[in-house]
Amino acid sequence: MQPSHAPISGRTRFYGAFADPVEHLQAPAVVNARLAQRGVDAVVVPLHVTAEHLAATVAGMRHLRNFAGYGVSIPHKTMAARLCDELLPFQAPSTCCKMSSRLPT
Repeated sequence: MQPSHAPISGRTRFYGAFADPVEHLQAPAVVNARLAQRGVDAVVVPLHVTAEHLAATVAGMRHLRNFAGYGVSIPHKTMAARLCDELLPFQAPSTCCKMSSRLPT
């Protein structure tokens, strides 16, 4: 069996897919296949985060240097918008966020 992506290393950027529950998520597999196809050293990981722990999880992830951002599923979309430092113009009216990315520092 051949690996579907390059080995994960200390240089690999990772994205979280925050949901509760996570078993139904299909996006990580689809995005990971596309990242591998394009040779991008990144991976999307499904992370089971409850609504009560979303803010603490986001706060903790801010300290990880190889954490590139996260996507959210229900029930997190409204709370995720509140946790963003900045919303893009098309996001602001909806007060809902599906993806958040971390800008390089």
